[in-house]
Amino acid sequence: MDHTLKWIYISCKIQHTENSFLYEMIKQVDPETKVPMKGFSLDYYYSVLWKVIKENNVSLVVVLDEIDYLKKDYFLYNISRAGESKFLNNGHFISTIGISNDFHYGENLDPRVKSSMNFKDFIFPLYDTYQIRMILCERVKLAFNEGSIIEETINLCAAISAKSHGDARKAIELLRASAIYAEENGFSQVLPEHIDKVFDTVDADRFEKLVPGMAFHKK
Repeated sequence: MDHTLKWIYISCKIQHTENSFLYEMIKQVDPETKVPMKGFSLDYYYSVLWKVIKENNVSLVVVLDEIDYLKKDYFLYNISRAGESKFLNNGHFISTIGISNDFHYGENLDPRVKSSMNFKDFIFPLYDTYQIRMILCERVKLAFNEGSIIEETINLCAAISAKSHGDARKAIELLRASAIYAEENGFSQVLPEHIDKVFDTVDADRFEKLVPGMAFHKK
């Protein structure tokens, strides 16, 4: 390939309108851009995007995290057809990777968008004990003083989390709650028994947050 491949990451929970998507892409392709965030038409922002892509001689892989927060899918249609529409240099492309916890997201996409994107659905398995443990070990290095959490605590947290839900974020939440419990009760280390103390509380807190947004029959 005679040009550069560039990755762009966008959180759809933060940038969920077509205007904000275009501005974020322009800014990441060309950090020196003087284009204002607001005040112009969508056509203007699209034209600027195609221009900076050509000037920087790049193809793009656009990663859209939590893509189910995207309000409209017209943006996906436009960027997926950029090459075919001759908005890019010959041989250049824009590929899209969408990440979502909604297993049914793809079912709601406009058929024209799915066709244009050459949509493929990949479902990843839940994290196992080993994977959760590796994630927790990395977080512990950043968040805790050395020696404040023993290895057995991390192992137990990973094992319980893998068996219960396989969700790394919930495992991190469980470890955080255990650390708070240890601190509030005067322990110098987070011990395995602290995981057991807070497990039910963490699960209850999670359901309290989820219930208000559920349909009546699910409540």
